Amino acid sequence: MSYDIHIIRGSESDNPEDQISAAEWIAYIESDPGLQRIVSQNAAFIQAKLSSASADADEGQVLSWCGGSISASFPKKPVLAKMSQIAKYFDADVISDDGDVWRISEEGDVRVD
Repeated sequence: MSYDIHIIRGSESDNPEDQISAAEWIAYIESDPGLQRIVSQNAAFIQAKLSSASADADEGQVLSWCGGSISASFPKKPVLAKMSQIAKYFDADVISDDGDVWRISEEGDVRVD
């Protein structure tokens, strides 16, 4: 099982028309009270974490946008559940480094297709 998980829209993440734009990701973060943007000087990465108001917040769990997809390393169940919500919003898939498509329940349980 991979430990880097990605939210990718479309069959080819290299297709610019399918990529999740930085503006879309920022707008999503700002609209979701369950996320808090992490301010960074590096514009190539736009990061968010579960908001501190969330009982599931974990300082080490970060969602990072880069190059048209959103990724998390070693995500725990609360982050996996949030990734599922985000993927649904963007009509995207949650995919492992190995290329497996993950189906994630609201509780963060994973089923690999």
